[in-house]
Amino acid sequence: MPVNRGSARVLGNCDTGFETEMPSEDREWLAVAVAQIEQAAATAVQSIEVAARALGEAHRAHDHGAPLVEMVDGLVADGGRELRLSAAQAIMDYERALLHFRAQLIAHLVSEEGMTLSAAARHLRISRQRASRLLASLDEAEPPPAGDAHHESDLKVETPGPDRQA
Repeated sequence: MPVNRGSARVLGNCDTGFETEMPSEDREWLAVAVAQIEQAAATAVQSIEVAARALGEAHRAHDHGAPLVEMVDGLVADGGRELRLSAAQAIMDYERALLHFRAQLIAHLVSEEGMTLSAAARHLRISRQRASRLLASLDEAEPPPAGDAHHESDLKVETPGPDRQA
């Protein structure tokens, strides 16, 4: 269990029973990563709430007698498609922030804590192969897909053709 002692954080190692100190400057990546995740999460929540509120208002209008086609037309006219795509993008940004954090965590565990990649993977309860892909993603512009079974296409926002507006 981590214990705060001045400018360094002492980490108890359950496997070996010894403590190691992590200097404050080595923790900066963690603070930055957590701040990015928190910001991305807040943006995602806000985007989802805006999209859900618009859908709820349209549904209430339908409940009060507006025809379904008017509900759909109103959603499209009020930017429903953009709201949906904005929420989807915000969720993807949140997932990417988490993936980047996980990649940095693996890199830190391997380089600074002296763990093997397999041991770091076990701590995160992911496969060694997934840990390897996450670690390799630090050198890439885009992090890898969200899950072991997912592919890059799973993270892309699907844009409907001109005949499919909503």
